Amino acid sequence: MGDTSITTNLLCPCNNIIYDSEKKLKTHQKTLGHRIWETQSEIKSLKCELTRRDNTISQLERKILERDQRILVLKERSKVLKSCLQSRMDDMS
Repeated sequence: MGDTSITTNLLCPCNNIIYDSEKKLKTHQKTLGHRIWETQSEIKSLKCELTRRDNTISQLERKILERDQRILVLKERSKVLKSCLQSRMDDMS
């Protein structure tokens, strides 16, 4: 059997650099450039979440409007049916 070794390379997504030790990666992560990248990434993520939630709210508002319109139609039908029923009752008496 051949010798096998495991090497750990740590990639930082802010600059796509592979660090050969955790200490070097942590040192890099303390830099202003990395912290700015982290902040920008978080802002981007939050904006995406906000957009998803705004879209959900818009969909729900449309559903509410459609249901309100349906309720109005049903109320109008109910009035017509009550009127017809009352008319038949009057005719029977």
